[in-house]
Amino acid sequence: MFRRRWRHGAGAGGGACARQGRCCRLRDCVDGDQVAILRIADDLCSAPRLRELGLLEGARVVVLRASDPLLLLVQDGRIAVDRQTAAGIEVCSA
Repeated sequence: MFRRRWRHGAGAGGGACARQGRCCRLRDCVDGDQVAILRIADDLCSAPRLRELGLLEGARVVVLRASDPLLLLVQDGRIAVDRQTAAGIEVCSA
């Protein structure tokens, strides 16, 4: 049996703030969103490592899979980021 998984804010008329030209948290993006990193919260313990992997302010990112963990395309590589970490990353449509 398959169960549909609903995410807060996803669905018709909600969520996908990056597609609507607004800024949002990376965790709120949906599959296929192309976004630019605006800010990575300094209180994230993984912030230095994320920057080493290419998640820098201004970097363009494609959300390949928006489940947990999120699968991101950054430059020529793929990075998996858990939803808690993604909540500390602010993005805007690219």
